[in-house]
Amino acid sequence: MVRQRDYQLGLYNEFEKLNKKLDSLLKENKEQSLIIYELKPEIKKNEEESKKDKELIKKINRRK
Repeated sequence: MVRQRDYQLGLYNEFEKLNKKLDSLLKENKEQSLIIYELKPEIKKNEEESKKDKELIKKINRRK
């Protein structure tokens, strides 16, 4: 009986460790999602600028 109780306690402790790790990862995921959300407008702006730059380069190359 003692052995079974020790086994159950061990399983419970492992479950608690995994649960804390999961909570930590969920928090980290939420923080990273917020960072990505905040960066989206800047990424879009950079993509638009890059597109304009590529167009300008094409025009310059055509003139050569």
